[in-house]
Amino acid sequence: MIGHLGSRVSALLDGQMSPADEERAWEHVHTCYQCRDAVEREGWVKTRLASMQLAGASAPSHLKGTLLVRGVVDWDEDSPKIIADRIVPLAEASGRLSPQVHIDLQTLGLTHDLLSQLRTILEASPGPSPVYLHLLFPDEHEVVLLPEERLQVVPSEQLVHHIEALFGQEVVHFE
Repeated sequence: MIGHLGSRVSALLDGQMSPADEERAWEHVHTCYQCRDAVEREGWVKTRLASMQLAGASAPSHLKGTLLVRGVVDWDEDSPKIIADRIVPLAEASGRLSPQVHIDLQTLGLTHDLLSQLRTILEASPGPSPVYLHLLFPDEHEVVLLPEERLQVVPSEQLVHHIEALFGQEVVHFE
């Protein structure tokens, strides 16, 4: 485990890491208050969401699948709340929103070939959303790059799948 967990908190809590990565992540969580707080917050949110029931009803069909939620978490009260100002199925996001696509890349092991493959994936999905590359260094500093405009994309489940197949789970997030 190198650096803070960041977007990998969800993968840790959902059991989506390899056993070795999971063990290193938990070791890091036990020594890093920032990551421990992130794990506790996300765990609380996941537990709260899992316990919610819609009186026997299910979510509308247009809100099933992968969603893009824009909003804030209100931490001021005893029980934090997610205050969403927009919920859009990811498949429709490019037509209704132009979210920023953020990709977390560990620099350790990052090769020219991997970056070329990423470029090919991005070029295959042209659209209105800017892509930000977060280069995460072993010493825990981060550099954020905004690639050229022609690498803007249409956010889609297929795009996320291709990027995560190349770099691992939970490396893509939207803002």
